[in-house]
Amino acid sequence: EHGGGLRSAVLRAEEMLKKQAVASSRRVFWRILKSQLAKEGSALAMEATFVQRAEGVYEVLAERNKHLLVDERSEYHLQTACLVLAAHRVMTTQVGIGEEKSIDIIKKCFGQSERPGLAERGVRLMMRLSARLVAMVGGGDSFAAVG
Repeated sequence: EHGGGLRSAVLRAEEMLKKQAVASSRRVFWRILKSQLAKEGSALAMEATFVQRAEGVYEVLAERNKHLLVDERSEYHLQTACLVLAAHRVMTTQVGIGEEKSIDIIKKCFGQSERPGLAERGVRLMMRLSARLVAMVGGGDSFAAVG
């Protein structure tokens, strides 16, 4: 029976991590978009306003299409599509950024890093955090050999 309780705890922790991952990736996208708009200069120091507008468009699109969600993968795909469309609409129609430049900015928002090694450091951090979670939930560290 102890194994059932442990399994239940692990499943709850996994579900929590999945929800956090979706929300975190969205927050990172908006933060990078704001910084990219500042670098671009077209937003005329109104980056936060334009990001808020894009967030509003995102919320409408996500709500309007939530009936398409069938599993975790579809949630990520819907989020990605809504982020891209919302950012693109605001950049091209309100900020005045051209099509090609808006696509370049969106790529950067999804992690096309200008700093080599950044993605690798992020992966290593996530591995350490996962190992800690498993250690807290299961009392052991099954990822010790990974990190």
